[in-house]
Amino acid sequence: LITGAGGSIGKSLSKKISTFNPTKLIMIDVSENSIYKLKSNFESINSKVKNIFLCSNIRNKFEMEKVFIKYKPDVIFHAGALKHVTICEENITEAIRTNVLATSMLSNLAEKYSCKSFVLISADKAVEPTSVMGFTKKLAEIIVKSKDYLHERSPRFVVVRFGNVLGSTGSV
Repeated sequence: LITGAGGSIGKSLSKKISTFNPTKLIMIDVSENSIYKLKSNFESINSKVKNIFLCSNIRNKFEMEKVFIKYKPDVIFHAGALKHVTICEENITEAIRTNVLATSMLSNLAEKYSCKSFVLISADKAVEPTSVMGFTKKLAEIIVKSKDYLHERSPRFVVVRFGNVLGSTGSV
């Protein structure tokens, strides 16, 4: 399962993961346009993978729980986030809801439904944060890392950080 699948990193992850021929690949994005473009792109690829494209908001616990119940994902790549520094500064509660609370909720669902692993895609801005975006990503990292118990029945919780992604929406 990939959240933020229509974004720069999510799209790249989706394409790369599909080459490993998983049983199914669930791609979620809140943007109808992004998920439509992703679906159109995947239709041109002849693959045995069952691709599932969902236009849904990761902040909606009811909808996300339905996804976990229906599709039973093994691995979650959580790339869904508000990433623009200025937008987060101007919309602090939205940044908190998306980057912190949705991450916490999704990681709780990963535990509840016995997923194998949960990978948070974070940002270089989380290193000694000076912005709302960086701070919310840092909080998300703390939440995810706090869940990583080395227990045979617990999912692995991993955090990776990306810097600016050349050619991504809003990149300089």
